[in-house]
Amino acid sequence: MDWDRAIELAREFAERHWIELLAGAGLFLVGAGWGLWRGRRQARRRRADGRVNVSLTSLHDSTLRIRTLLEKPQSELFAVPLITERIQDALARTNGKTPLVPLSTDDRWYLLNTVLNEISERFAEGHLKRDMGEPVKSERYLLSLAYEVSGGERDDKLRALVIKKATLLSLPESDPPLESPQHAVRFQTLQKLATEYQRDPAQFLELEVCL
Repeated sequence: MDWDRAIELAREFAERHWIELLAGAGLFLVGAGWGLWRGRRQARRRRADGRVNVSLTSLHDSTLRIRTLLEKPQSELFAVPLITERIQDALARTNGKTPLVPLSTDDRWYLLNTVLNEISERFAEGHLKRDMGEPVKSERYLLSLAYEVSGGERDDKLRALVIKKATLLSLPESDPPLESPQHAVRFQTLQKLATEYQRDPAQFLELEVCL
């Protein structure tokens, strides 16, 4: 069979069965779209269970130090599933201009207050001791939600940064010595946070810790 005859038979088949062919193509596209949507939804759910790292940043003896206070899955720390979806949407909209996560005012307050309560619960003994008249030490800290990008690498870990308020408002002009080379990005983050705090302190929550 020559090519001209093969093409003619294919044309005749298409003319007789164009409805079936069109329906089949439509079903294929719908199936492909469904598979793509389902894959993205599953990936989104996996990301929604990313970690929330709550860390303390300090300048001790002029050296930048970072210590983890707690770390939990987003789904465990934030009980509302819709919130974890909004976190992922916000993380996708972050940029290099500010490390603060772009959340709505209500969502931001809910997230910050949830983290604040988690921290306060771990230091509740200090507040009770002070209420009983026992000697304690207290300090005021600022809490913010950040998404750091190091060396162009991005991850899905939401970071709740805790830093002494007086420290953030009086950062050194030059980079301080680092306890670890991996902490270099944190000082850049702090500089941007200090600027954001001056511009809009509502993006932060203030908490008092007693020991």
